[in-house]
Amino acid sequence: MTSVRRTITYKQGDDKMYIFGHSVNPNAREVSYNPETHISVNHGLEIFLLLKGEIDFLIENSTYPLSARDILLINETEVHTLRSVRDSEYERITLHIFPSFFEKYGVADYKKVFYERVPGRHNRIRGYSPEGEQLYALFMKMERYIQENPTCDKVIDAVLIEILYLLNSASLSEGDRKKVNETVAGILRYINEHLSDSLTLNEIAETFYISKYHLCHIFKKSTGFSIKDYIIQKRILLVQSLCQNGMRISEAAAQAGFGNYSNFYRIYVDRTGHSPSKTLKTQI
Repeated sequence: MTSVRRTITYKQGDDKMYIFGHSVNPNAREVSYNPETHISVNHGLEIFLLLKGEIDFLIENSTYPLSARDILLINETEVHTLRSVRDSEYERITLHIFPSFFEKYGVADYKKVFYERVPGRHNRIRGYSPEGEQLYALFMKMERYIQENPTCDKVIDAVLIEILYLLNSASLSEGDRKKVNETVAGILRYINEHLSDSLTLNEIAETFYISKYHLCHIFKKSTGFSIKDYIIQKRILLVQSLCQNGMRISEAAAQAGFGNYSNFYRIYVDRTGHSPSKTLKTQI
């Protein structure tokens, strides 16, 4: 099981501002949930810092081999999972930042680094780079302040603002795209452009003139997800994003391609373990 060492959720009233987590995890091949059928409800912008171990992190159809102190930036629409390289534990810090934080301090421009790129590309900052070293030091400072004052105060917020400032001036690198299948890249674009449609396996296979078996094989190999589960993940992420922007849950579910609210409700509870009304801050 995952051993969580420290998790801090900072709220301003009823709004989550950010969640800081530090954990030691077993081999990624032995995670206690199936990453293909599990989705987190911490749907803010995510910063992932690997402290120890070696893992491959898959974002969309890019693979990022990570070493100690490497950092990844992930926005709430990017489907991702990880797998270990060696049979050993890994240690990480995750920081989920919510819209309320950017609004409170008027730093909406600092979200650009999470969005102004192609999904799954330019997500990584190398730990050995000058920016990586500075960011690692700031994460250690932030954790130290949290340990000293777990109720959180403005000095911790100031460190987070500095982290966001550095991220926006950092040099981001791509994942391993040498073996990227261009057909899969086209399939990903097609799926994301047609999330509101039915998106059956037959339709996708016919659109790209390949057999269903070959389609499933190359997609799973490139992304780590089956096509069905990738589509479900993307649709849930879209609903979460739409609801964050004030849309009603039922309207967001229909726009994301779930057809009706009862179908969305069943899938959402199965994937997140929570009802939509509990975790999506908007009306049904």
